[in-house]
This record gives sequence, structure tokens and C-alpha cells, in this order.
Amino acid sequence: MKTKKSRYDRFEDQAGGDGGSEEGDRGENIEEATAANGRGSEDHSLRAAGAADEDKGGGAETSGGPAEPTSPAGEDSRARERDGPPREKTTPATVFGRAVIEEGDDDIRSNMELEVVGAPGKEDEAGSKSNVKLAGTKSLASSRRTFINSIICFIGTGMYGLPAAFQRIGILGGLFGMMFVASVSLHCMFLVVDCRNFLEQGKSKQIRTYGDIGYYAFGSLGARLVDFFVALTQLGACIAYLIVISQSMHEVVQKLSKRSWILVCIPMLMRASWLRSLKSIAPLSLVAELGTGIAAVIVLVFDCLQVFDNESGHGLGHIANESAHSNLTGNMTATLTTPSHVDPVVVLNLQGLPYFFGVSIYTFEGIGMVIPVYNSMQSKDNFKQVWGLALVCVALLNTSFGFLGYYAYRSNLEDIIISNLPDVMVTTFMKVSLCVGLFFTYPIMLFPVIEMAEESLQRPASTTWAGSMRWNAFRSSFVLGSAVVASFVPKFTFFIALIGASGGAALAFVLPSAFHLKLRWEELNGARRWREAFCIIVGCIGGLVGTVQAIADLKAAFDAGPD
Repeated sequence: MKTKKSRYDRFEDQAGGDGGSEEGDRGENIEEATAANGRGSEDHSLRAAGAADEDKGGGAETSGGPAEPTSPAGEDSRARERDGPPREKTTPATVFGRAVIEEGDDDIRSNMELEVVGAPGKEDEAGSKSNVKLAGTKSLASSRRTFINSIICFIGTGMYGLPAAFQRIGILGGLFGMMFVASVSLHCMFLVVDCRNFLEQGKSKQIRTYGDIGYYAFGSLGARLVDFFVALTQLGACIAYLIVISQSMHEVVQKLSKRSWILVCIPMLMRASWLRSLKSIAPLSLVAELGTGIAAVIVLVFDCLQVFDNESGHGLGHIANESAHSNLTGNMTATLTTPSHVDPVVVLNLQGLPYFFGVSIYTFEGIGMVIPVYNSMQSKDNFKQVWGLALVCVALLNTSFGFLGYYAYRSNLEDIIISNLPDVMVTTFMKVSLCVGLFFTYPIMLFPVIEMAEESLQRPASTTWAGSMRWNAFRSSFVLGSAVVASFVPKFTFFIALIGASGGAALAFVLPSAFHLKLRWEELNGARRWREAFCIIVGCIGGLVGTVQAIADLKAAFDAGPD
């Protein structure tokens, strides 16, 4: 019985063919790279999302039934994969982080190059956060399209926890902290590109994902470290989605508790986890980005209204409230949060630094997307300018979210900023659309975790009906486990701080710098060696202290009970 080919087999095939042609080493297309996180995204990442998986047995298994018989042509294809450099598969859809390129699609989505598929942070068995498949050079993205889609991939749920992080560290600490995290994250992302070019151009290696770089730096240990932290951040993002969905929908329909809303989601998410290909739900993923975008705009608008209301007492906040009262609900009793006195803001509180570190890392976690984005560009010489400008825009958006959210609501700030919005029709619509988007993004975020788990357990390429049902039960256990954890997490921001500090810091700070030092030690001068060592030290200390602090915060919140 044949098992799914491990990606580590490809490294062995490539090692035996290093002296071959460039086409044999690189191939014409990128086979399977991973999205993520994001976003993460948050939420990242935006941080982003996993991509369509093709059944190596010759047919995509989308249910519990057995796979179709393997054709002789399929046997020949697998023989070529075993005996020589990997042959790339072409696919009608190119999956890129949260987006899918449909070849030959002439509608408006083809003008954007990418159709949104999921939230930030998706990764596959190779350990990258973006899945990319290039079906010929005609699908390569222009610099403008890459810029737009790079911003989209970073937008996620993590931004809704940033105001609470600013509240903890203070206005000044938050502003400088966001600048520092964004700068180091960008530097480490460029290190990944530098390692990729060094291996491809100098060592004739084929680099498709972030995990590939880890393999050539530290062997299977390096690749498996990437896999582990990718799985941790991806699964953490899935849990974060369920937390946001349950809390937001509870505010819309208060008759159902948060745990009841999670129970409502479980059956459909379990069924979605059985999919062997995500192409069937790719069109629905546009809802995720629309929902997230709408929510971001509405939150910023109400933040500004609240700031005016705090400053004048007769500003736009009252105007919006009166308008909503007369035109939207007719019987609205909720008002914008207006304290009897404006609380003073916290300028700097260094005790909140570990907590802020974890949350901010979570919002910028998107390093797994770097290689797929780079490989997908038409003009790779422009990558640093395009990617750098995109990250600057994301940093400005995140900073605005954190600063305005905290400055507007101050001591009245909720765990998730959208809970501070007035109970009017527009905010209700926003919460529902955001939750629908996160619901459809959840399977994409979970997909790479399941793929890595099945690969490690050597799932056969084809099984009987009973065998398929056992594997589907295994997949369902991931959904059930994430639902159980989400049901008992007392605070959303404490949880994303834990994921950011424990997994995001390693992916974004520690591993890129370690890989770069290992691969290019002899070429680096003393200053550059110390620079990379500084990133490793910051990532290790910040990650360790942030993880301990987040666990302590979660325990204290859990012991205190529900609000």
C-alpha cells in the first residue's frame, strides 16, 4: 500500500540530482508552498491560509468514501517522482496565501490577480505560510498586485486585540513597540529571501518554502522546527477564530452562550475538515476578506467618533448616536461609551512589555508567505521595495488600530475592540459578516496542520471506506480539540499573546536569523553576525518571558471566572 510522498523525500531526490539541469532542480512550477498566519492573521496572519491539496492517487477525496483506483499513468508519475527530480503538477487554480488565481478568469477577480481565500497565516507540510502554485509564467503577479495581496494577507483578527495591548504597555510604549517589531520582522523576512537566493543561485537548490531553507541549514531538524511552530501558530489561529466567533455572535444573539455558539459551529467544521481539496470552498473565502475589511473600517470610524466625543462631549459621537437612534433601530438604548470624566492615558508601562510583545508578533506573523510571494512575482528585483512598502502600510494600520482603540475607550476597553461598538444595525451586520468570514477561513487554516499530521503518521494515498472514515475521525479530532480549548479560554488577547510569544517569535525572529548565520557565516562580517545574534536573543528572551507572562495571565483570568 502506497503512502503519501513525504516532502523530505524530495530533498533526497534533489541531493542525488544536484549536478543535473536547472529545469530538473527548479522545475517550471512551484508545487506546494504554504500560506498562514498572518495575521497572520491574524489573523495572521492575515497572518494566512492553506491551499488546495491534490490527491496523489488520481482523484480528490472530498468525503469519507474510498479513493478512485490509480491509473497506470498515475503509477508512472509516482515512479518518476521516486526515481528522479520531482515533476511539478499543473493546476487550474493558483493558491497564494489567502488568494486563488483562476487561470482564464476574465471577471473582476482576475484583474486583482488573486481571489481571497482565507485568513493570515496558512501553511502546508513544507512549513510555509502561503501556498503558491505557478502554472506558467503568465500567472506571475505584477508588483502592484503583489502589493495589494501582501497587505490583504496580513490583515486578521489579531488587530482587534491591539487596543488592549496598548492599554497594557501605554501609548508611547505601544508606538515604539510596534515600530521595533515591524522593523525586526521586516529584516528577518529579507533574511529569508537572502537565504533563498543563496541556495538557489549559489548551491543550485530548489527552494519552494520556508521549511526548505530550514532543511538545508540544519537538516531535517530545521525543517521540522518550522513545521512544529507552523502547526502551533495555525492551530492557535483556528482557536482564536472560534473565540471571536463565539463572543461576537453571543453579543448579537444573547440567548445563546459563547459555548453554545461553538457547539453550533462544530458539526459543519468537522465535515469541512474531511475535504482533501479546498478548491470547493475557495469561492466562499472572499467573504472572509470582505468581512474583515468591513469590520476594520467600521471599528476605526467608531474609534474616531468616540475620540471626538471624549474631547468635546458634543462631537460626532452624539451625532452618530442620535442618527442611529432615529434611522436604524427606533428603540435603541445603547450609546457610545462616554465616561463621566475622560480617564488619563497610560504613557509607558514596561511591565506590559512581555504581553505586548506576544500580541504584536501575532499581528505581524507572516514570514511563511515570503518565499511564495517572491517566487510568484514577475519582477523579483522589486520585491524588497514592494514587500517593504506593504509591511509599512500594515504597521501603520495596526498602530492606528491600537492607538485609536485605546485612546477612545481607555479604562472601558473590552478584550476585543468590536465589543465596545454601540449596538446598532451597522455593527450587528459587521459582526455577523466577520464571523461568517472567519468560519469559512477556519478549514483553510486547519488544513496544513492536518496534512502535516497525516504525513507524519504515513496516511496511505488510497484507503478503503472504513479506513477513510477512521482518518476522517482523526481529522475531526482537531476540530473538537480546538473547540474545547476555545470554550475554556477566558481572554482572547491573553491567548493570542501566548501564540505570538511561543510560536510567532520563533518563526519571525529566531529561525530566520539562525538559518542565515548557518548558511552564510563565512561571508558575514562581525557587525552582521552580531545583528543576527541580536534578533535571536530578542526572539528567545521575548518569546520565553512573553510565554510565561501569557500563561500567568490566562491562569489568573481563568481563576477569576467569567466577567
